[in-house]
Amino acid sequence: MASAVALGGASEGQSSTSGWVDPVSGVVFHADPDSRAAARPAARTQMAVWAERPQVDLYTGVVYRGDEGSPGDAPGHPAFDTGDVTLQFGRRDYTALTFGFGVAPSDSSTDYQGYATYSWFPADEFELSWTVSGWFFDQEEGEEDGGDQTGGLNFAFGARLYFLDVDRPTDDQIAWYLSAGIGVLVSGQDVPEDGSEFNFTPTAGGGVSVPLSKIGFDDSRVRLDVGVRWHHISNASQFGTDNNPDRDAVLVYAGLAFPL
Repeated sequence: MASAVALGGASEGQSSTSGWVDPVSGVVFHADPDSRAAARPAARTQMAVWAERPQVDLYTGVVYRGDEGSPGDAPGHPAFDTGDVTLQFGRRDYTALTFGFGVAPSDSSTDYQGYATYSWFPADEFELSWTVSGWFFDQEEGEEDGGDQTGGLNFAFGARLYFLDVDRPTDDQIAWYLSAGIGVLVSGQDVPEDGSEFNFTPTAGGGVSVPLSKIGFDDSRVRLDVGVRWHHISNASQFGTDNNPDRDAVLVYAGLAFPL
Protein backbone atom coordinates (compact mmCIF):
# COMPACT_ATOMS: atom_id res chain seq x y z
CA MET A 1 0.00 0.00 0.00
CA ALA A 2 1.28 3.48 -0.83
CA SER A 3 2.45 5.65 2.03
CA ALA A 4 0.69 8.82 3.11
CA VAL A 5 1.68 12.17 1.65
CA ALA A 6 2.00 14.82 4.34
CA LEU A 7 0.53 18.28 3.93
CA GLY A 8 1.80 21.68 5.00
CA GLY A 9 5.50 20.81 4.72
CA ALA A 10 5.67 17.71 6.97
CA SER A 11 7.77 14.75 5.86
CA GLU A 12 6.26 11.72 4.21
CA GLY A 13 4.09 9.63 6.54
CA GLN A 14 3.88 12.34 9.20
CA SER A 15 1.00 14.62 10.12
CA SER A 16 0.96 18.42 9.93
CA THR A 17 -1.28 21.27 10.94
CA SER A 18 -3.71 20.56 8.14
CA GLY A 19 -3.64 16.77 7.92
CA TRP A 20 -2.43 14.10 5.50
CA VAL A 21 -3.61 12.50 2.29
CA ASP A 22 -3.84 8.88 1.20
CA PRO A 23 -2.46 9.14 -2.37
CA VAL A 24 -4.33 6.04 -3.45
CA SER A 25 -7.81 7.15 -2.43
CA GLY A 26 -7.18 10.89 -2.26
CA VAL A 27 -8.93 11.13 1.11
CA VAL A 28 -7.87 14.03 3.35
CA PHE A 29 -7.40 13.15 7.02
CA HIS A 30 -7.29 15.77 9.78
CA ALA A 31 -4.14 15.74 11.93
CA ASP A 32 -5.35 17.18 15.24
CA PRO A 33 -5.46 14.18 17.63
CA ASP A 34 -8.15 15.91 19.73
CA SER A 35 -10.36 16.69 16.75
CA ARG A 36 -13.56 14.79 16.11
CA ALA A 37 -12.08 14.18 12.65
CA ALA A 38 -8.87 12.57 13.91
CA ALA A 39 -8.03 9.49 11.85
CA ARG A 40 -11.19 10.03 9.86
CA PRO A 41 -11.76 11.67 6.49
CA ALA A 42 -12.11 15.45 6.88
CA ALA A 43 -14.56 15.41 3.99
CA ARG A 44 -17.27 13.03 2.80
CA THR A 45 -15.50 11.89 -0.35
CA GLN A 46 -17.88 10.64 -3.00
CA MET A 47 -15.11 9.91 -5.55
CA ALA A 48 -11.79 8.34 -4.65
CA VAL A 49 -9.67 9.40 -7.63
CA TRP A 50 -7.91 12.75 -7.43
CA ALA A 51 -7.80 13.22 -11.20
CA GLU A 52 -11.59 13.10 -11.32
CA ARG A 53 -12.36 15.40 -8.41
CA PRO A 54 -10.23 17.67 -6.17
CA GLN A 55 -10.73 17.32 -2.44
CA VAL A 56 -10.99 19.96 0.30
CA ASP A 57 -9.74 19.96 3.88
CA LEU A 58 -12.88 21.33 5.51
CA TYR A 59 -10.99 22.59 8.55
CA THR A 60 -8.58 24.78 6.57
CA GLY A 61 -10.36 25.27 3.24
CA VAL A 62 -7.25 24.13 1.33
CA VAL A 63 -7.99 22.42 -2.00
CA TYR A 64 -5.83 19.42 -2.90
CA ARG A 65 -5.41 17.82 -6.31
CA GLY A 66 -3.68 14.66 -7.48
CA ASP A 67 -3.70 14.87 -11.26
CA GLU A 68 -0.50 15.37 -13.23
CA GLY A 69 -1.43 18.96 -14.01
CA SER A 70 -1.27 20.05 -10.39
CA PRO A 71 1.78 21.87 -8.98
CA GLY A 72 4.43 19.36 -8.06
CA ASP A 73 2.73 16.56 -10.02
CA ALA A 74 2.18 14.72 -6.73
CA PRO A 75 -0.96 13.33 -5.14
CA GLY A 76 -1.99 15.49 -2.22
CA HIS A 77 -0.15 18.62 -3.34
CA PRO A 78 -2.11 21.85 -2.76
CA ALA A 79 -3.80 23.17 -5.89
CA PHE A 80 -2.51 26.65 -5.03
CA ASP A 81 0.06 28.32 -2.78
CA THR A 82 -1.60 28.04 0.63
CA GLY A 83 0.78 30.29 2.54
CA ASP A 84 -0.10 30.20 6.23
CA VAL A 85 -2.85 27.60 6.67
CA THR A 86 -5.63 28.87 8.97
CA LEU A 87 -8.76 27.31 10.40
CA GLN A 88 -12.09 28.01 8.73
CA PHE A 89 -14.75 30.08 10.49
CA GLY A 90 -16.85 28.12 12.97
CA ARG A 91 -14.50 25.13 13.15
CA ARG A 92 -13.14 23.67 16.36
CA ASP A 93 -10.39 25.92 17.85
CA TYR A 94 -11.20 28.87 15.56
CA THR A 95 -10.66 32.16 17.41
CA ALA A 96 -11.56 35.77 16.65
CA LEU A 97 -11.53 39.28 18.11
CA THR A 98 -14.62 41.46 17.56
CA PHE A 99 -15.04 45.21 18.00
CA GLY A 100 -18.52 46.71 17.89
CA PHE A 101 -21.18 49.15 19.02
CA GLY A 102 -24.73 48.74 20.33
CA VAL A 103 -27.70 50.88 21.35
CA ALA A 104 -30.71 50.05 23.53
CA PRO A 105 -33.49 52.71 23.67
CA SER A 106 -36.20 52.52 26.32
CA ASP A 107 -38.81 54.80 27.92
CA SER A 108 -36.47 55.81 30.74
CA SER A 109 -33.04 55.78 29.08
CA THR A 110 -31.00 55.24 25.96
CA ASP A 111 -28.02 52.98 26.66
CA TYR A 112 -24.95 53.00 24.40
CA GLN A 113 -22.37 50.22 24.33
CA GLY A 114 -18.88 49.90 22.85
CA TYR A 115 -17.38 46.43 23.17
CA ALA A 116 -14.48 44.09 22.46
CA THR A 117 -15.05 40.32 22.40
CA TYR A 118 -12.66 37.37 22.30
CA SER A 119 -14.29 34.24 20.81
CA TRP A 120 -13.23 30.59 20.82
CA PHE A 121 -14.95 27.54 19.31
CA PRO A 122 -14.50 24.44 21.53
CA ALA A 123 -16.52 22.49 18.93
CA ASP A 124 -17.79 23.03 15.41
CA GLU A 125 -20.62 25.61 15.32
CA PHE A 126 -20.39 26.33 19.07
CA GLU A 127 -18.73 29.50 20.36
CA LEU A 128 -17.74 30.73 23.82
CA SER A 129 -16.93 34.42 24.29
CA TRP A 130 -15.54 36.90 26.82
CA THR A 131 -16.58 40.55 26.40
CA VAL A 132 -15.45 43.84 27.93
CA SER A 133 -17.86 46.75 27.34
CA GLY A 134 -17.93 50.44 28.08
CA TRP A 135 -21.44 51.89 28.58
CA PHE A 136 -22.99 55.34 28.54
CA PHE A 137 -26.43 55.59 30.15
CA ASP A 138 -28.48 58.60 29.01
CA GLN A 139 -31.06 58.28 31.78
CA GLU A 140 -34.08 60.55 31.74
CA GLU A 141 -35.45 59.97 35.25
CA GLY A 142 -33.18 62.53 36.89
CA GLU A 143 -33.30 65.30 34.26
CA GLU A 144 -35.27 67.70 36.50
CA ASP A 145 -32.44 67.82 39.06
CA GLY A 146 -29.58 67.97 36.58
CA GLY A 147 -29.86 64.59 34.95
CA ASP A 148 -28.55 61.17 35.86
CA GLN A 149 -26.24 60.41 32.96
CA THR A 150 -23.43 58.05 33.85
CA GLY A 151 -20.97 55.52 32.49
CA GLY A 152 -20.19 51.94 33.35
CA LEU A 153 -17.86 48.99 32.78
CA ASN A 154 -19.30 45.56 31.95
CA PHE A 155 -17.62 42.12 31.97
CA ALA A 156 -19.63 39.32 30.34
CA PHE A 157 -19.43 35.67 29.34
CA GLY A 158 -21.53 34.26 26.50
CA ALA A 159 -22.22 31.36 24.17
CA ARG A 160 -23.51 31.05 20.62
CA LEU A 161 -24.88 28.22 18.52
CA TYR A 162 -24.28 28.70 14.78
CA PHE A 163 -26.07 27.04 11.90
CA LEU A 164 -23.48 26.05 9.26
CA ASP A 165 -23.14 23.50 6.48
CA VAL A 166 -20.17 21.66 8.01
CA ASP A 167 -19.80 19.39 4.99
CA ARG A 168 -18.20 22.17 2.97
CA PRO A 169 -15.74 25.03 3.69
CA THR A 170 -17.30 27.56 6.05
CA ASP A 171 -15.26 30.77 5.58
CA ASP A 172 -17.59 31.97 2.81
CA GLN A 173 -20.85 30.99 4.52
CA ILE A 174 -23.42 33.39 5.96
CA ALA A 175 -24.07 32.03 9.46
CA TRP A 176 -27.18 32.62 11.58
CA TYR A 177 -26.88 32.07 15.33
CA LEU A 178 -28.62 32.07 18.71
CA SER A 179 -26.88 33.60 21.73
CA ALA A 180 -27.10 33.85 25.52
CA GLY A 181 -24.89 35.28 28.22
CA ILE A 182 -24.44 36.78 31.68
CA GLY A 183 -22.32 39.64 32.98
CA VAL A 184 -21.68 42.11 35.78
CA LEU A 185 -21.90 45.89 35.48
CA VAL A 186 -20.24 48.55 37.62
CA SER A 187 -21.42 52.15 37.02
CA GLY A 188 -20.59 55.62 38.29
CA GLN A 189 -24.15 56.27 39.51
CA ASP A 190 -27.27 54.20 40.12
CA VAL A 191 -28.53 52.33 37.03
CA PRO A 192 -31.48 52.57 36.78
CA GLU A 193 -32.08 55.62 38.98
CA ASP A 194 -32.78 54.59 42.60
CA GLY A 195 -31.20 51.26 41.78
CA SER A 196 -27.54 50.47 42.44
CA GLU A 197 -24.05 50.93 41.04
CA PHE A 198 -23.57 47.16 40.79
CA ASN A 199 -25.83 45.06 38.54
CA PHE A 200 -26.13 41.83 36.62
CA THR A 201 -26.64 41.82 32.83
CA PRO A 202 -28.20 38.61 31.47
CA THR A 203 -28.75 38.53 27.69
CA ALA A 204 -30.44 36.39 25.05
CA GLY A 205 -30.87 36.95 21.34
CA GLY A 206 -29.70 36.11 17.87
CA GLY A 207 -28.05 37.47 14.77
CA VAL A 208 -26.06 36.78 11.64
CA SER A 209 -22.36 36.65 10.76
CA VAL A 210 -21.60 37.71 7.18
CA PRO A 211 -18.16 37.39 5.51
CA LEU A 212 -17.08 40.72 4.01
CA SER A 213 -16.09 38.79 0.90
CA LYS A 214 -19.83 38.43 0.25
CA ILE A 215 -20.34 42.20 0.10
CA GLY A 216 -17.50 43.32 -2.14
CA PHE A 217 -14.34 42.87 -0.04
CA ASP A 218 -12.65 40.09 -2.02
CA ASP A 219 -10.39 37.67 -0.13
CA SER A 220 -11.20 39.27 3.23
CA ARG A 221 -11.64 36.88 6.16
CA VAL A 222 -13.12 39.62 8.34
CA ARG A 223 -16.81 39.13 9.15
CA LEU A 224 -19.68 41.55 9.84
CA ASP A 225 -21.59 40.55 12.97
CA VAL A 226 -25.12 42.00 13.35
CA GLY A 227 -27.80 41.07 15.87
CA VAL A 228 -30.46 41.93 18.43
CA ARG A 229 -30.75 40.76 22.01
CA TRP A 230 -32.63 41.23 25.27
CA HIS A 231 -30.92 43.96 27.30
CA HIS A 232 -31.56 43.59 31.03
CA ILE A 233 -30.04 45.40 34.01
CA SER A 234 -30.85 44.29 37.57
CA ASN A 235 -29.11 43.88 40.92
CA ALA A 236 -31.13 40.72 41.72
CA SER A 237 -32.50 42.42 44.86
CA GLN A 238 -29.11 42.23 46.57
CA PHE A 239 -29.82 45.55 48.28
CA GLY A 240 -33.46 44.82 49.11
CA THR A 241 -36.58 44.25 47.04
CA ASP A 242 -37.42 47.95 47.16
CA ASN A 243 -34.07 48.89 45.63
CA ASN A 244 -34.18 46.91 42.39
CA PRO A 245 -35.85 48.94 39.61
CA ASP A 246 -34.66 46.75 36.73
CA ARG A 247 -34.42 47.88 33.11
CA ASP A 248 -35.47 45.91 30.02
CA ALA A 249 -34.91 46.91 26.40
CA VAL A 250 -34.00 45.56 22.97
CA LEU A 251 -30.37 46.15 22.06
CA VAL A 252 -29.25 46.33 18.42
CA TYR A 253 -25.55 45.83 17.74
CA ALA A 254 -23.01 45.53 14.94
CA GLY A 255 -19.33 44.68 14.91
CA LEU A 256 -16.38 43.46 12.85
CA ALA A 257 -14.84 40.07 13.72
CA PHE A 258 -11.17 39.56 12.92
CA PRO A 259 -9.84 35.97 12.86
CA LEU A 260 -6.75 35.33 15.00
